[in-house]
Amino acid sequence: PDNTTQAVAITASGLSYNLAATVKNGNVKVDCEIGAYFYPYESWCKLNLADRNILAHEQLHFDITELMARKFRKEVADAKFTKNVKNEVNAIYKRMNASLDSLQNLYDVSTNYSIDKEQQAIWLLKIAHELEATDKYK
Repeated sequence: PDNTTQAVAITASGLSYNLAATVKNGNVKVDCEIGAYFYPYESWCKLNLADRNILAHEQLHFDITELMARKFRKEVADAKFTKNVKNEVNAIYKRMNASLDSLQNLYDVSTNYSIDKEQQAIWLLKIAHELEATDKYK
């Protein structure tokens, strides 16, 4: 844990992708593996201060990362790529990462970093609903 901060816990997570694409006679075939990752060596909690509410808050940070991975997969699946597929997928990746960062920040501000239990419950339902709606892309 980082004892120089008032934070009780930190979840480090992110998106990653591995792209294989071929272009033959103008047809683009894309194989793009997209993952939501948890980084245990960059994540931590202060065991003496972390309670169920805080740990549930941190779990939802990872769930938000998984949601954005699903949205990334959907966008890649729906896209019509050109011979510039590498740049096009990378542009989607950058946009998804920006959206992920914005959503994570909005979640922390809205819930006051887990202190606002009513907002925490609202976010839990919202993300659960969105994960269910994107179940096809897990």
